[in-house]
Amino acid sequence: MGAAALPEPSAEDTSGSGGFGITPEEAYEEFFEHQKFLRNYLRHHGADELMIDDAMSQVAIRYAMHRPKHDIGNVRAYLTMTARYAWMDLLRARPRKTEIPIGDNWDLLPQETERSAEETVVENYLHEELLLKIRSLPARQREAVTLIYLQGMSYPEAAKQLGLPVPLLRKTHSRALQTLRELFGVRANPIET
Repeated sequence: MGAAALPEPSAEDTSGSGGFGITPEEAYEEFFEHQKFLRNYLRHHGADELMIDDAMSQVAIRYAMHRPKHDIGNVRAYLTMTARYAWMDLLRARPRKTEIPIGDNWDLLPQETERSAEETVVENYLHEELLLKIRSLPARQREAVTLIYLQGMSYPEAAKQLGLPVPLLRKTHSRALQTLRELFGVRANPIET
């Protein structure tokens, strides 16, 4: 994850030098005037050198290609916020480490257990999709899946709640799972070769 090379501006990227509109080359020059300050800012807030290089590359590109055409007043403050946002984007993109206490003396064992933001979004989407498909099941199958999986009941407890014999509940539950597999396009027992 090294620093990306700065893109060469094209003729259509230039916004002229009149008024507050500046060319990408002029924006890069403004950026480089504040680069040392920005690197120190990120370092002070805990970024490592590799993260700083990546963030600085993103800041340079964002500033040169998307700099507002109006007067932004304090360029250093604008670039500092851009650096902060770039750093936060990079932090969100990498998996976080958690520490788990172990043993009597609470030694800490680092674990890569937390998910990135992207994985969390996918998981939430799949969870919502599953709930929608459970709601589409016939009433008895939906009740069986809800009691067993969502409420954590055992087969005898769920059977008593529904007023069904346990074997009938098992069969209903099995059919519900088969229907859900079909809705998700998953085969029940894939043959491994």
